[in-house]
Amino acid sequence: MMAKRNTRGRILKLIPFISVAAFIISWQLIVELGVVPKMLLAAPLDVLRLFIDKLTQPHPDGALLYVHVLVSLEEAILGYFFALAIGIPLGLLMGWFHTIEGFARLYLK
Repeated sequence: MMAKRNTRGRILKLIPFISVAAFIISWQLIVELGVVPKMLLAAPLDVLRLFIDKLTQPHPDGALLYVHVLVSLEEAILGYFFALAIGIPLGLLMGWFHTIEGFARLYLK
């Protein structure tokens, strides 16, 4: 009886991995068999190859993937601080002065 529980527990732990593998294999087959054109859906192996290629080769734009990630992160952080720099003072002014609140409400609606 204990052996059945252990076997069932192992199978239950494997189900998530099996379902992900089945999904990826199905996806690959759908693209390879032409059910969905490659122009509309890239195969998982193609995506993996291109990802590894972009990690190691700086073509076509002369930068590796980590450079693009750093630029995107920099832009997101900069945007966040701009939002803080504008939003906090504007919120305080709107709370203190009804005229400013009325003026800002036109743009917030």
